[in-house]
Amino acid sequence: MSEVREAPRHIDRKNRIFEYVVILFGPFYLLHTISLWLGLLVGIVALPFYVRFAAGKQDGYMLHALYGLGFPVSNLISRKIKRLSP
Repeated sequence: MSEVREAPRHIDRKNRIFEYVVILFGPFYLLHTISLWLGLLVGIVALPFYVRFAAGKQDGYMLHALYGLGFPVSNLISRKIKRLSP
């Protein structure tokens, strides 16, 4: 008979660290030719707005938001899915 182990408390917690890093350092990378400080400042200002905007949303929310704005986002829908309607 096997023992039942208790699941960790944080097993279902959402992990948005990658999205936060993109929001923080994305403007820094895009604006580094203009000003390093401006890029870093824009990232620092944008991060709290994104955290508030994405709170309680599903994983991948940033990709869906970019797709809705018209950006070409590859791999948004798995290529294994052939039909979207049942």
